[in-house]
Amino acid sequence: YRRAADQGDAGAQFKLGFCLQNGIGVPKDEAAGVEWYRRAAEQGDARAQTNLGYCLQNGIGVPKDEAASVKWYRRATEQGDAHAQYNMRVCLLWGNTVPAAGVRVRWAHREPARS
Repeated sequence: YRRAADQGDAGAQFKLGFCLQNGIGVPKDEAAGVEWYRRAAEQGDARAQTNLGYCLQNGIGVPKDEAASVKWYRRATEQGDAHAQYNMRVCLLWGNTVPAAGVRVRWAHREPARS
């Protein structure tokens, strides 16, 4: 995936990030994995946005930043990513963020995407 990722392919960047984060075929490097997720996420890859949000939420490879995690989950949910929708619900229901009450209720009761 490295060559395609270096050339800007968002799908390859996501896959390379996943491999690095989990040590699949390469030495495990969570920080490098997050950086590749970020590159793909900035190009609009919903899977990368979800994984980046998860890493930010849990402090995997980066300092924990729940507000930033919700930003990335929201971008992925807008594309219909079911994992991001679930993670967003968990954040809102557990109070990991401080949105207006109406936003919290609306996201909590939103119908999940079908995958």
